Amino acid sequence: MVPGIVSPEAEEHEKHISAIASLSEQHHLPAERVAEVYERELAGFMRDALITTYLPIFVTRRVNELLRNLSTSDGPTRGGLSGGFAS
Repeated sequence: MVPGIVSPEAEEHEKHISAIASLSEQHHLPAERVAEVYERELAGFMRDALITTYLPIFVTRRVNELLRNLSTSDGPTRGGLSGGFAS
C-alpha cells in the first residue's frame, strides 16, 4: 500500500464503525451491543453480496429497523439484543 492512500478495505471498515457509532447514539445503546447485532446482520448480507459497496447502507437500515422494533416491543433492557431477531 502506498503511504497516504487509504485502502478500500480500511475505508469500508471505517464506514461500518461509523454506522455502529451512529446507531448506538441514535438508540441510546452501548456500541458493543449494537456491534453484535450489526456484525450478525453484516455476515448475513455478505453471504450473498457480489458487490459490497452499499453494504453499510443496507446493514444500517436493517439494524435500525431491528433496534426500533426492539425498543417499541421490549425496550432495550428486556430480552437483550442477542436474541429474538429473525434474519
